[in-house]
Amino acid sequence: MIAPLVHGENDKNTSNIKRLEEDITQFIQEMKKREFFQYKCGSRNALEKLDGVFGELKVFEDKIVDFGENAVKFGHPEMINKAEKDIESIKITVENMKALWDHIDKC
Repeated sequence: MIAPLVHGENDKNTSNIKRLEEDITQFIQEMKKREFFQYKCGSRNALEKLDGVFGELKVFEDKIVDFGENAVKFGHPEMINKAEKDIESIKITVENMKALWDHIDKC
């Protein structure tokens, strides 16, 4: 009796994860156009803007936790892996950019 409901919720979660992956991909593309990738931005401005990226990532991370818990419940924990890897990649990029701008600031 509940099988159709479980199947429907699983489909809904799968759809949410796919949409999240698309949103993250779009975020990555838009992030590459931001000022802190340009030298003319200046170190202080770039560092401020980079700090703001972590707040934006928090929204994605919260969704990953929610959708990941559901994926585990439905027996598909691997479904959230791409989104997790993409967020980790963004964090590494932002940390590297911060290190670069810190170095530029010291020079």
